[in-house]
Amino acid sequence: MTLDGARVERLLGAPELGRFVDVLARRIERGRALEGRISLLVADAGERAAIAAILGRRLGSGASLSVDLDRVDEIVRTSGAALSLAAAVEHLRGPLVVRAEQVEAERRAWEAVFVVADAFIADRPEYAPWAGVLRSRGAVRRLAGTPDTARRLVERVVAVLAELPSDGEALPQLAAHLLGSAHALDVGTAEAALVLSALNGGEPVPGDARTRRELWAGAGVAMDELSSTVLVHRLPLPGPLGELTRSGEPVILTLRQLRHLPVRTPRSPVFVCENPSVVDAAARELGEVGPPLVCIQGQPSLAAGVLLTTLADAGLRYHGDFDWGGVRIANRMHQQFGFEPWRYGTADLDRAADLPGVALKGKPVDARWDEKLRPALESRATRLEEEQVIDLLVADLSVS
Repeated sequence: MTLDGARVERLLGAPELGRFVDVLARRIERGRALEGRISLLVADAGERAAIAAILGRRLGSGASLSVDLDRVDEIVRTSGAALSLAAAVEHLRGPLVVRAEQVEAERRAWEAVFVVADAFIADRPEYAPWAGVLRSRGAVRRLAGTPDTARRLVERVVAVLAELPSDGEALPQLAAHLLGSAHALDVGTAEAALVLSALNGGEPVPGDARTRRELWAGAGVAMDELSSTVLVHRLPLPGPLGELTRSGEPVILTLRQLRHLPVRTPRSPVFVCENPSVVDAAARELGEVGPPLVCIQGQPSLAAGVLLTTLADAGLRYHGDFDWGGVRIANRMHQQFGFEPWRYGTADLDRAADLPGVALKGKPVDARWDEKLRPALESRATRLEEEQVIDLLVADLSVS
């Protein structure tokens, strides 16, 4: 027999030896051998008597108690209680994990969490910055707590990212068919936080709904089919909505409506603006006159994207704010749909040299449609907002 539990209990199981056995257990967990001498500080009379009984000799009466572990190990072995003192301690305290091994096992477990993400970014390198942040900032550990939970979380997030960009699917439907619940990507879920971080280049996502909506929209996903909208004026539409637009009344279309409305491609170019004030001025001043006008209201929503994809064959003419944010929006428009600039080039900026503006802010960016626009804007150093040239824009609409 390699271990006699009854003998171990008789030899080391007395309550007075509890602290002594705990000290030995901690040494094992730290990867240290049970050899040499150890000291028990402030040993009481009961501890002294119990250890003296093991060693078979009287001990001193100082404040601390020195114990020869090699001698105790020999006594355990020769008594037939166990093959070693360490084996006897494990019998009393249960299986003990060496902490260095435990730390290494935990490290390997957390490393395994990211295997699926590494395989994913091999095919989708655009998400590499996100994967790097995922490892370095501990977001997964904070959200999941344990390696097993974290691994399942990363697998679910990768399953969503692998399906993006979507073709306009609503967020609840996307969550339902990929993750088994329509609410799995709701605000506040760990899955939503990590997917949005990936869509934001690995950076944390601000808490406002507009930013979240824009990130989802950029990936072709609508948070729902009603909150994603686009403003139109004089756009040929069927039914009651068409009666409104023909009469010169602006209409806000939802993504849901655009999925069911048979929107016809106009025969003439469609004008597109960034700010609703242009539509308001056109409606007030032109009424039933003028070409189709679409307002994207800042970053184009998914609804705007669906509509402009339909209208792109007619030819789009685009105007936006002359500032770095406006140029970024226009670059995205140009890349996705293509357009001819509508008073939105270097020459148009030069003609407005006398108009005042607030200082430019943000990082400069090249304009895809006009390589001279960036240096011209940098030289001007102030914004030119769409509202400042609204009379010119409305005049264009009146004769188009």
